[in-house]
Amino acid sequence: MDIQPISFNAVENYSVINHLSNTGGITYFDNNNLYFTTFSLLNHRNSDSYNPSVKFEYKYDLIQDSLWVLPFTYPESYWGKTQNQFASNPYRDKGKGLEFIYSWPKEPYLIKYNPTTGGISIHQAHDSRIDPLIPENMTHRNTTIEEMQVALEHSFYMRIIYDKFRDIYYRIAFLPIQFDKRVHLDYSSNYERPFAVLVLNSELEPIALKIFKEKIYNPYSAFAGSEGLYFAKNNPNYNNLDENTLEFTIFELQ
Repeated sequence: MDIQPISFNAVENYSVINHLSNTGGITYFDNNNLYFTTFSLLNHRNSDSYNPSVKFEYKYDLIQDSLWVLPFTYPESYWGKTQNQFASNPYRDKGKGLEFIYSWPKEPYLIKYNPTTGGISIHQAHDSRIDPLIPENMTHRNTTIEEMQVALEHSFYMRIIYDKFRDIYYRIAFLPIQFDKRVHLDYSSNYERPFAVLVLNSELEPIALKIFKEKIYNPYSAFAGSEGLYFAKNNPNYNNLDENTLEFTIFELQ
């Protein structure tokens, strides 16, 4: 195996490359390029932090050893506003070809972005059974606990998953629960929530909705496979959780 070090010569032009590669922002390889997002270092309590100059999608050219910041930013509805810290950052997945689909937590739409052409399109992808979403005017609160309450008592979208086997998309949203200040102290409280999966066709149009009970599945573990949409029963609150066995349930669109 021929392993070559990555020098990142171009990194000198950018003060922080806070590389993010998880289920909500996977790194993709295409035509000798790596496409990856960065985890926002914005101050969610500072309205000036959200503006058109904020970029978070990068391309690294493995042949030229060069790093490019792609001209994609937060939606205009975020500019000049503070944000709820639990619902401020986007999730994205790659669709057909080189098209990235972005799911913004409190927005009823998806954004499709093509880094090659620079094309951007907006697609309404919401179901009223997922309401109430966090309102635009409900931004940050004075304490983390207060912000947690807002997040738990409203729905917000998180993952977007492309199913290449069926050419469809799954948009996952946490659903509201009643806030209890004695037990709901941090982000792990989201594992107590039911969640919904909104199924979209290849044009990002809603075609089905499935609601899942709380405290069984972990929506962060979901992925699309040849047999359907896989969910692991590894929710930390699952009564039958076995640390020695990872159990999956497969859901297939009928």
